[in-house]
Amino acid sequence: MEQELINKQKKRLFLGFLLSFAFLFTVLGIVVFQGINLNMYAATDDRLKETVENPATLNRELNFMKEDTFQDFPLMENQKEPEGEEPKDFQQIVLLRDKNGYILNEKALGLRYETLANLKFSSDNLGDITSFTTTDEKGTVHHFHGIATAKTSTANEDLAYLQVLVSTDQLEESMAHFKLILLISMLLAFLLAVILSRYLTNRALKPIVTSWKKQQEFVGNVSHELRTPLAVMQSQLEGLFLKPNETILEASEPIANSLGEIRRLTKMSNDLLLLARYDANELKSEKNWHKPEEFLAKIIEPYEELAHSQGKTLTVLNEIFEPVLFDQNQMQQVLIILLDNALKYTKENGKIEIISKAQDKYWQLSIKDNGIGLKEEQTTDLFERFYRGDKARTTKGTGLGLSIAKTIIDSHQGKIKAEKNSPKGAIFSWYIPRKN
Repeated sequence: MEQELINKQKKRLFLGFLLSFAFLFTVLGIVVFQGINLNMYAATDDRLKETVENPATLNRELNFMKEDTFQDFPLMENQKEPEGEEPKDFQQIVLLRDKNGYILNEKALGLRYETLANLKFSSDNLGDITSFTTTDEKGTVHHFHGIATAKTSTANEDLAYLQVLVSTDQLEESMAHFKLILLISMLLAFLLAVILSRYLTNRALKPIVTSWKKQQEFVGNVSHELRTPLAVMQSQLEGLFLKPNETILEASEPIANSLGEIRRLTKMSNDLLLLARYDANELKSEKNWHKPEEFLAKIIEPYEELAHSQGKTLTVLNEIFEPVLFDQNQMQQVLIILLDNALKYTKENGKIEIISKAQDKYWQLSIKDNGIGLKEEQTTDLFERFYRGDKARTTKGTGLGLSIAKTIIDSHQGKIKAEKNSPKGAIFSWYIPRKN
């Protein structure tokens, strides 16, 4: 069921990313295509407008008609005009038309006339750039951009329209290549979109899946932690019902056990509430400047006596004397959690060391013990909520202490880590910035 929900969410995210990328790439492709398409013909169309408005264009063509001597292209000296070959590139062409649209300067066009005569002419779009397509005798398709305007001249009474054409065959060929390249690019972009969508989907789901699993583990751990004290209290209270005539003094042991479990449940609920408030950013660190030696002295003294009573040695070495910015109450809670763990897991005649010093821009405090030690794989899992590693380290705790410690250190923009001590034991160290 859970995997099915994850798969559905994965599909939704993948399709969302894919459609977003596809939309963006499509819009980008259209913008690029339209931009190239408009700019490619812009210069040609501007020249057409300049040419048709230039009086010299009409005068030149009328003079050609008077002279009655035409050739397709200017020839160099001693160069003969090729026979039977139609020019491959029309370049710029000027057509003089009568009121019916028939071409007047037929001879000036030479071999090109047969092809140009097929062009349809309409006086409805005078002054506008128009695209034309025609096919010559060999089946070759030619493309033109043209503009026409109404013209009259005393030199030629039949003249009604002046039309200027420019061959766009090369531009059309370039556009065809560009379309092919753009199409290939869009296909590659789509493949890239698929890959990116898959990557982003997995990346987006990773913290969700991790959080989901942690939530399941959390619920399972809480249920496990609650089961034992509730079972103890139930059995103790049921035992009292079986002996209704016992005095309070005679029933003091089951009552005390029940009260002990109630205190344990109360502490667990307080710890969980504290973590929930940290998660919701409801608890803020009230940082002030404190001297580490004074901070440590107030907390360590009762623990030195406690360690001595248990046959253990607790020593403190402070090497930092400048004030550090931190929340005293919160850091006191962290230090007590670490000291409690060190005392729990250090056997009689064991040794616990507290070392406080400056490490670059951090205040480093390490608590070393020579107790039962840690396994390498436990060094990061220890700070997870309700984590219980080696059964030998399992005591009547809530399994939330180190998680609370890490949360407080994180709120100070610091870090906390656990590592193995040599030859045996564990080292817990915190690093918090000495300044903001």
